[in-house]
Amino acid sequence: MPSARRLWACVQRRFPTCIKRRHSLSRSPKQKAPSHVYPFDFSSIDAAQADFSLALLREFAPEESKIVSPASFGMLLMMVAVGAQGRTKEEILKAVGGVEVGEEAVERHFLRLMEDVAAESTNFELKMANRLYVDWERRLHEEFVARFEAKFPNALRTADFARKENVAEEINAFVKETTNGLLAEAVDADSVQKHFPILGVNALFFKASWEKPFNMTETRLDAFHFDPKRLINVRMMGRKDKFWYARDENCQVLGLPYTGDNTAMFVFLPHKMDGLATLETTLDGRRCLELIRKAGSNSQVIKARIPLFRVATDLSARDHFGGVGIHTAFDPFSADFTAMDGIDDLGRRLFIGDVRHQAIIEVNEDGTVVAAVTCSIYYGCSGIPSPSVPVFLADHPFLFFIVKGTDVLFVGRCAEESSFDQREIDWDEFQRKMR
Repeated sequence: MPSARRLWACVQRRFPTCIKRRHSLSRSPKQKAPSHVYPFDFSSIDAAQADFSLALLREFAPEESKIVSPASFGMLLMMVAVGAQGRTKEEILKAVGGVEVGEEAVERHFLRLMEDVAAESTNFELKMANRLYVDWERRLHEEFVARFEAKFPNALRTADFARKENVAEEINAFVKETTNGLLAEAVDADSVQKHFPILGVNALFFKASWEKPFNMTETRLDAFHFDPKRLINVRMMGRKDKFWYARDENCQVLGLPYTGDNTAMFVFLPHKMDGLATLETTLDGRRCLELIRKAGSNSQVIKARIPLFRVATDLSARDHFGGVGIHTAFDPFSADFTAMDGIDDLGRRLFIGDVRHQAIIEVNEDGTVVAAVTCSIYYGCSGIPSPSVPVFLADHPFLFFIVKGTDVLFVGRCAEESSFDQREIDWDEFQRKMR
């Protein structure tokens, strides 16, 4: 598995050319509302998925910048759930779908998500791909194979895990293609072993331009406060325009639509400079979606300034799934994947040994590029005041959500110095590029 530093090097090499720049030096156009109201009637499963998103993020220290993809995690867990039984399955379904929802409803939700992702769009790129790699000597139950292939067509692959370098190369090529090259090393050869007989992979890629790009002439260095005693200067893009907007007693919410149908980023900015941890503990999935719905139905003139930021995550999520209610799937003595593969002659059963997650995002004046990959490895062994024009100044740590319709594709937190662009702006060089 590549280190975070290597991932970050990949970001720095690739992101400068990810989105074609199309700015001019002209003044900003006349203020115009977003072209549509964000459509929002969310279900209990949507609320549970948003809860799942926030629970994942809360598993990591509040002073760390992180990005995770609940859509990627959720899809991989649904692949796992096809072969799970008993308490193992119940915990997975409860985590991704909520307490009151049955298996069929959760499956329909994720199958609909796959269909939405597969739908072609000329306005943005959104790709998802699933794979379940099984060692060729492992004998899966025929009933499981039939059910799995009906839900995830062409996702089941057999491979010779004794040739671990070849298997790792195939998986990484699959991830690289799905994520347009942003994530090129999801697994290393040591992750592929004969006694790790099954390996699941989900990869997700999203690239979109803002419906109204920010003018680069409005980008400047502004102070960003990590706490009342520590600040740095970072590049911030800005515009006075009509945005989707809402606020409550804890935070402001700014919505930035992308070109295309029903895709947007919503930034949650706590009123207090040091209020991010409190916001995360008080915000649940239902309240999150209610604020997004409230913002998406309210367009008003806002003076907005938002940092350009990049966040890269490379982590082992095994130790964090207990915080979202999934325990037995990782326990070699109680995991129940017997619907997939029975206990062998030595009494060994399948359990999830690890879940690896990588994600990368860049946000700039043009839009957003973001990719994620999640791998599961099965082991077999025993306050801001309100002026006349509201100001949305993201000059302290904040949350962000990238959504398509009611689906949370990515959720993240910007809270570390390394996430921001602190370079001085060379205006002579900028004007040469714009000629």
